[in-house]
Amino acid sequence: MRLVVGASFISAPAIRMCMKNAQPIVLLLAILLFLPMAPGALTTAEAQGVEHRPSAELFVYVGCMYCPYAEDALPGLISSTNAVVLVYHVWSDQAGWDTSEGEALAASYGVSGAPAMMVDGVDLIQGADPMGYGQGNFDQSCEDAYVDSVDGRQDSSSIQILPSIQKSGDKLSLSADIYLDILSSQDMAARFVVYEKTASFQGINYLNVVRDVKSHGAIVQSGKTTFSEEIFIPRDTQNSDNLGLAVMVYSQGTGEVLQSNTADVVQAPTTSGGEVEDEGGISTTNLLLLGVVGVLVVAVVVRWRKV
Repeated sequence: MRLVVGASFISAPAIRMCMKNAQPIVLLLAILLFLPMAPGALTTAEAQGVEHRPSAELFVYVGCMYCPYAEDALPGLISSTNAVVLVYHVWSDQAGWDTSEGEALAASYGVSGAPAMMVDGVDLIQGADPMGYGQGNFDQSCEDAYVDSVDGRQDSSSIQILPSIQKSGDKLSLSADIYLDILSSQDMAARFVVYEKTASFQGINYLNVVRDVKSHGAIVQSGKTTFSEEIFIPRDTQNSDNLGLAVMVYSQGTGEVLQSNTADVVQAPTTSGGEVEDEGGISTTNLLLLGVVGVLVVAVVVRWRKV
């Protein structure tokens, strides 16, 4: 049997042979199309509609008469919202947890006394009785005010933050992949905050105590931006496995925090020789797929050379 195609004649066996040889190519194209969507390869479109995590930054100091009421409100705030809660100890804190960056941040927010809570860099709540409940209800007054403010900031976001904090020896490797759907402002920047989830001083436990702050330059493009930093573990940290990293994207002009996220500290992966692995930003799934693609390319070349 012969088929007429234009002015040429192609035999049916030849067509079947072409189709048989084309199968690896079809499979190869399918894998290449799938590869960008493999786990670990977040696309810009996936940053659309991400849940907004408000930041709740509390400024206190050990020895402050009214600060314990604000700090007692934090467990309720943490359990009832998705806020990124951080506690900055400022103004010559007795525990030695004060940082120059924390004091500079308090000044930029217009904080004039403690306790003071700043939500997303735009809503400042000062004092121990912001709701006016009166003596004996200060902690509940703080909790209700903080929760109300955080709830008012719930919305979707076009910013996705994927932070990472890894421990290797006496150092911490900090990084964050930041995805923007669109570059809505020219003055966006990132702030890294390393904190202890629980720390104690004179028999009293404190939550989410900020230990180090690092600011990074402006985010100047949509799509993916990666920041990284390496710091030493604070010398007086009671348990380095109890550390966390908060990353915030904020407006340098207004101070508004546009998105926040956190990560727990993990041990940096090591090879059998004890050296830290270089992950290179490629997921295991993508590496496997690339291997399969390589094998198929070789198979296609060998098959076509036999035809």
